[in-house]
Order: sequence, then structure tokens, then C-alpha cells
Amino acid sequence: LVNSMDYEAGRQATEYLISLGHRQIGFISGRFTNYSTFERWRGYLEIMKKHSLEIKKEFFIRGDYLLYKTEMELNKLIKTGNLPTAFVVCNDDMALITINVLKSNGIKVPDDVSVISFDNNSLSEYSSPPLTTFKLPVYEMSERAFNIITKLIDSGKYQEKTFIYNMPMPLIHRESCKAVK
Repeated sequence: LVNSMDYEAGRQATEYLISLGHRQIGFISGRFTNYSTFERWRGYLEIMKKHSLEIKKEFFIRGDYLLYKTEMELNKLIKTGNLPTAFVVCNDDMALITINVLKSNGIKVPDDVSVISFDNNSLSEYSSPPLTTFKLPVYEMSERAFNIITKLIDSGKYQEKTFIYNMPMPLIHRESCKAVK
């Protein structure tokens, strides 16, 4: 099994926002049947609890990696007039929609609400503002998996042993996060 260190990245994302002074931090999830979503959520929860910060259910948005659902649910939250100062978003696509919806409602990113995400997809650096995100090490993960398979084939031996490799996700600092005033 070759995977990214999603739990650690979820922790780091939340710690980073807290270091900027954020105390009301929302979470926009992907599908919970997805390993990465679950691990990022677990990391977020652990750090929020570690700092004794309230986890408000109204600041939890289930986007399920669907852009229309993320947009719809975020608009519902905006209509309440009660927003967190930051969001941890499970992937860049949903984060880009989040930024767009916030901006279209007159909410400035990062002045009013900070947004941090995961993947570092090709559009994240070109968004306005450029998205602060964790780089999903797709190339490194693919290369590691290929090397493992090649070694197993070359050895001619079947192995029942499971290998687990977790690849780090470096934080790419851009402009979508800001310290609380």
C-alpha cells in the first residue's frame, strides 16, 4: 500500500490555521468512504480537541468531492451570517469553489476567511488568491508503487506480506491564508 500522509496533513493544516490565530475553523469534507477524507478529518479533530477548540457542527460541510454540493451547502451557511474564520477543505477543487462562493457573496479570502486545502492541483497556484495547499505526492507514490511491483515480479516470489509506505505531503504556502486581525 502506497499512500499520502493524510492524517498528518490534516493535523498540520489545522495547526497552521491555529498558529495564524484562527479559533473557529470549519471543515469541508469529501466522501467518508474515501481514506484520505477520513484521515484528514481525523487529523483536524485531534488538533481542534488538543487546543480545546469548539467543533461546531454548523461549520462542517459535507461536500463529498462534488462541486455543486459544496457550493450549495456553503451558500446555506453564508445565509446564516455565522461563518468560521477559516476552512480546512479536503481537496483543491472544492477549495476553489469555496473561494469563488465566498467572493461572490462579498466575503474576502483571506481577509475575512482563510482557506487551506490538499492536492496542489494545476489550478491552485492560479486561483485568486493563489491557494495554500498540501502537495499530494502523486509522482513519488506512483514511482514507489511501480518499484515495489517490479521487485516482486523480478524476484519471482509471491509475498503475502503487506508493505505500507506513507509519503509526506509538503505544505505549499500561497496567499489564501492570513493571520486573524
